[in-house]
Amino acid sequence: MDFRSILAVVDGGPESRNVLNTALELGRRYDAATALMQVLPPETHALLPVIEDAPSSLVGDLIDDIRRNNARRRDNFDDLYRETVLDTALPVIQPGEVVAAHHFSVAKLIVTGHENREIAARGRLFDLVVIGMPDDDSGGLESAALEAAMLETARPLLITCRYPRPVIGGNVTIAWDGSREAAQSIRNALPLLQSAKSVEIVHVMEDEKSNVDPEDIRKYLALHDIAATTRKIPAPHGQVGETLLETARTNGHALLVMGAYGAGAAIEYMFGGVTRYVLSAMDVPLLLSH
Repeated sequence: MDFRSILAVVDGGPESRNVLNTALELGRRYDAATALMQVLPPETHALLPVIEDAPSSLVGDLIDDIRRNNARRRDNFDDLYRETVLDTALPVIQPGEVVAAHHFSVAKLIVTGHENREIAARGRLFDLVVIGMPDDDSGGLESAALEAAMLETARPLLITCRYPRPVIGGNVTIAWDGSREAAQSIRNALPLLQSAKSVEIVHVMEDEKSNVDPEDIRKYLALHDIAATTRKIPAPHGQVGETLLETARTNGHALLVMGAYGAGAAIEYMFGGVTRYVLSAMDVPLLLSH
């Protein structure tokens, strides 16, 4: 398994540079076609809620706000693209050529539409999706873009943290609880694990009677020529997420690989308690699969 195509969601916000640089780093390393996508909302009243009594001046003001915000985000994206892609003479292709590209090349894709729908539909056509953790202005944990990338693309999702970290060639922590989601994440992370400096499999136990043995998944990784160590770590009840993050920090801040959990539309339960905590406090890049 390898990453042959990568989709990076570059929203023009504060995390955009980190997302873009991470995607390009991965594209170079795995010789993968890399698409940098920005999704902008339509600059029409069609995006706005239908309010029968809303004055036309209010609707016009809202549309003007969308236009100004779109222009600012486009400008930010253009500046980053020029600096990191054009000025460094990276190979550039058209968006439609990504599917036929067999080597590292970069496509710039600007789409008008609903961000969550575009990410879900387009992300399914790539091997890996890279996104930044949305800030509060973009919805944070409640961001529809994050939900779509994590739960709707059926692809591994790499979330960059707010502190730029290289994700290739460093120390990797794997959260193992024996679940389908954790197994899927490990399978999807194989290219990154094969190029890691070290890999540690951690089973965080709230219950000392847990029968999950990280040695089982270590043997699986050995079949792929990945040498990993294992550790069982007790955690106070309700502090699994805190323990995982602290373990990743002491492991060198390279990458944390874990399963993503979702059950229903209610945001309180959408990602599950551990995933939700890690997302809210992450200071290490995170690879998730659902």
